[in-house]
Amino acid sequence: MLRLKQSIRPPLALLFMLLSFKPGNCDEYANCRGPLGMQSGAIPDSAITASSSYEVETVGAKFARIRTEEGGGAWCPRHQIAPGVYEYLQMDLQSLHVITSVETQGRFGNGQGQEYMDKYLLEYKREEDGPWTRYRDENGPKIFRGNTNTYLAEQREVDPPIIARKIRFIPYSDKPSTVCTRVELYGCPWEANCRSPLGMQSGAIPDSAITASSSFEMETVGAKFARIRTEEKGGAWCPRHQIAPNVYEYLQIDLQSLHVITSVETQGRFGNGQGQEYMDKYLLEYKREEDEPWTKYRDEKGPKIFQGNTNTYLAEQREVDPPIIARKIRFVPYSDKPSTVCTRVELYGCPSEANCRSPLGMQSGAIPDSAITASSSYEVETVGAKFARIRTEEKGGAWCPRHQIAPNVYEYLQIDLQSLHVITSVETQGRFG
Repeated sequence: MLRLKQSIRPPLALLFMLLSFKPGNCDEYANCRGPLGMQSGAIPDSAITASSSYEVETVGAKFARIRTEEGGGAWCPRHQIAPGVYEYLQMDLQSLHVITSVETQGRFGNGQGQEYMDKYLLEYKREEDGPWTRYRDENGPKIFRGNTNTYLAEQREVDPPIIARKIRFIPYSDKPSTVCTRVELYGCPWEANCRSPLGMQSGAIPDSAITASSSFEMETVGAKFARIRTEEKGGAWCPRHQIAPNVYEYLQIDLQSLHVITSVETQGRFGNGQGQEYMDKYLLEYKREEDEPWTKYRDEKGPKIFQGNTNTYLAEQREVDPPIIARKIRFVPYSDKPSTVCTRVELYGCPSEANCRSPLGMQSGAIPDSAITASSSYEVETVGAKFARIRTEEKGGAWCPRHQIAPNVYEYLQIDLQSLHVITSVETQGRFG
């Protein structure tokens, strides 16, 4: 590093460029945190139901609106909450939404309430006839911390977000407890049009992006022949080995950039009427970045085994719920007994705006000087925080903190983006001066 003056060596000089990732529109996900309508009434009374109510006229489900004081001032289930007791408050959002956080509040009841919900779980469903799914983290069903009094609202992040139409709050307690609650949901509408074919049939995915662990015969049933509804050469991809327990073969597709995968489709080898092979079960694996490990797609029971085909000609489409966000995806044939397998496939979804990697404004000036601060500066007029703009050469040419950096020395350069952003990469540069 160049010397700031002949007599000193500044300990650190950094210039930053921030880049962002936001699903949907580049501004959309960061702002996918709006209230969905419990307090405002955008969620109508008819969309709020419950397993039971202690008294429908005063503490029924419709009184579960946060920061409101109608009726008895909350929803209260009929029974005390205890192990083995299942009560719920349910909201129907009428269409798919992304839920990024939830908020709860006890029964204030104009100062008379004494009941609140100190722990709870969440359940959700996407389709009217679909099953209820319990929200989980890596340790199992997620128990959210609720309230410790009747009046203060407590907001909790839902990370990863839930994509659902209906959601349930399920009070939880280790011992018999009288519970009442008011709630709000935060998020935004889900972009339901993320269901386009991604290019196996059309050719938008090039041959070079389709690879496999092996092929029975590269020239006729190699990976590039795995395009659904096409009949070139042998009419499918067929791995070299029969599929059986402990045999690992895969068909891999590189989408070149991050995509949201919402469904997949498979088809057997028709081969102009000569084919007899298809893939009746399979797993999916995926990865986001080149240098990260492959992840097996799972549901609440473990690795998800998808049902494939029962003949060589009919295509079968399967939902990927929750969706996968990935650049590369593998179809892994599965069988309990030795089976000859061939398949053709398609992926459905949309580009992820995780590809939204635009600079956020250090170089361009979109981030104003007033939003750039620091713990200290060696000399504010020449190497203050505002000079930390990458690829610029004003004054001293960088930000330099007052103190040399060493263990237990804490200095920082801070940027205020004025609104929520998800940061996926950062860039630094030294002081050219």
